[in-house]
Amino acid sequence: MTTTLQTSVAAAKKDPKLANNWKTKSAEELSDAEVLAMPDSEYMNDKQMAFFRHKLVQLKQDMHNNAGETTEHLREDTVV
Repeated sequence: MTTTLQTSVAAAKKDPKLANNWKTKSAEELSDAEVLAMPDSEYMNDKQMAFFRHKLVQLKQDMHNNAGETTEHLREDTVV
């Protein structure tokens, strides 16, 4: 029996009010909505690359912080 998977990809809604914000803001100041509102012709330009690099660095820092906190909680909870 063969089944076909159909996926519908919802088009990202672009807010025209945000479409040009990327020209005046730094990558660290941009929001997800502003990046999504950028024109398709600017896909993965230097500004977007910097935006995603910044997001990944933030995620990495958050993961390290959470790992450190988890380690401390495990030390506190460990019964010898």
